Amino acid sequence: MAHLALAGLSVRTLVDAAVRAGDTACALDVFGDVDTLAAASQWQSIGKDGALQIDADRVLAALHGQARNGRTSAWLYGSGFDGLADLVQAGEAVLPLLGTRGRDLRRVRDPLQFFRFLSDQAIAHPQVRFDRCPAGWLYKSAASCGGTHIERALSDRELGAGCYAQREVAGRPMSATFLANGRKALLLGVNVQLVHALAPHPFAFGGVIGPVPLPPAPRRELGRVLQAVTAEFGLRGLCSLDFMLDGAQMQV
Repeated sequence: MAHLALAGLSVRTLVDAAVRAGDTACALDVFGDVDTLAAASQWQSIGKDGALQIDADRVLAALHGQARNGRTSAWLYGSGFDGLADLVQAGEAVLPLLGTRGRDLRRVRDPLQFFRFLSDQAIAHPQVRFDRCPAGWLYKSAASCGGTHIERALSDRELGAGCYAQREVAGRPMSATFLANGRKALLLGVNVQLVHALAPHPFAFGGVIGPVPLPPAPRRELGRVLQAVTAEFGLRGLCSLDFMLDGAQMQV
């Protein structure tokens, strides 16, 4: 039996998984909902006051506390750490990390490195720009998740720090859920993503439906993509990859 520290915006599902595996878990999240409190051996808030965001100082303080207790063997992070590679790297110095390392998270979340790699590997993806966002293109932040950061540019606009522009393409929004060990990937399933227009967010994430089957050609290509991305960026743990599917054509 291991005692783990699980950090994220909400770690209910992570705590449930740890308990089912016979481990105990300290939950470090923002909500502290009833189900999480019931399953976790301990809960500590890591949220910023008055905001549904992770507070880096609280995370590190909590990890230091877990390191001092002598019971916690490792920590792992979930939702909300997309743009917090520096925090992940700092946490690695406090407790052993299960999951993608901070340096690798920084690389895979860098759109310039990520899409350059896709191009080098002849992996199809929508056109991207890093100088400006043309009218009609999608304006995206590389440090966010959940779709609330995506806007459709009504006119040409400059790109802010950590942002990029992506041409909108036809197709159905999908995602692949997979396990990775830094070298190889194992596909667990494919989902249809639900996208809702919630003013002022036209592309808000509304959950997934799955697993769903893929036609043979895109499934083979998806397998190639997952292996390539995992090996290049050292992905570890439970991961996901977003793509658009238009007939038999997939774009990452």
